[in-house]
Amino acid sequence: MEEARRNQPISITEEALLEAWNEISLMLTEKKVLYKNAIAQSTLSFTEHEIMIAATTVALDFLKPERLRLLDFFKRKFHNEAINVLFSEKLEVENTEGQKVLSSREVFDEMAAKNPNLRILKDQLGMDIEYS
Repeated sequence: MEEARRNQPISITEEALLEAWNEISLMLTEKKVLYKNAIAQSTLSFTEHEIMIAATTVALDFLKPERLRLLDFFKRKFHNEAINVLFSEKLEVENTEGQKVLSSREVFDEMAAKNPNLRILKDQLGMDIEYS
């Protein structure tokens, strides 16, 4: 009886969802600090069994490959196998200083515009700026 009560689905409240999101986003970005800010700007909403993550393009590029991990996490957290995680793209948001959150390629392009030798060095070394 104790086991059955423990496995009962937990209702998803806004507060519980935010707490769960903070937990999983910290785990996902532990070694990928570059995406932390973009993911922090994501917003979540839910219906009975669907969790919708609205995020910028940068965050979605990171989150979409992690969908199965997100699904497993939320299903375990809320004891509900019917949960589904969906994504939607929201317009690029501005951070507190009024600047758009940039992808790693955009950051590199801005740096290379200021110092063209950076692009030459990248090309000579055969470097890939799309790192994780």
